[in-house]
Amino acid sequence: MLRMGLAIRKLGHKLHWTGRLSQEAFGRQGNNEVRWKAQCMKDVAIRKVLLVDDHQVACKSTAILLEMSGYKVRTAFNGRTAIEVAGEFSPDIIILDIGLPDIGGYELLNRLKQFKELQTTKFIALTGFEEEIARQKQTGSEFHHFLRKPVDTSQLKALLNA
Repeated sequence: MLRMGLAIRKLGHKLHWTGRLSQEAFGRQGNNEVRWKAQCMKDVAIRKVLLVDDHQVACKSTAILLEMSGYKVRTAFNGRTAIEVAGEFSPDIIILDIGLPDIGGYELLNRLKQFKELQTTKFIALTGFEEEIARQKQTGSEFHHFLRKPVDTSQLKALLNA
């Protein structure tokens, strides 16, 4: 079990949102890792998060980060899978890339909002385009929040804990 934990930790240090995840993404500052993890576990009443992103490395590394922070996490790499997982998992939060290959992010959002199990779910849009964020804020999108890729981990943590 210890070896598996070390392997995940090493993987986490090698990966980032764009392929390399830094120690800062896990909240390490010096030797305070244990205290940081304990604080995260205390702050988080086990919440369920669904990550939907076609960039699998980014999706998996974000999932590792959230699991280390005490969240239950599921991932989906396309819209069809997201619909299936959301229906059975009933997540509290869905982080949704709006540039998916099979179903557009806004169309997927509308489909997911029809599930009665997801009426209280918080939807967070993920995009690589700053212009998209500005445009959607002006037009009043149905997403609760927008995050720009690569994700700022402190901003993500603040949104999830709000």
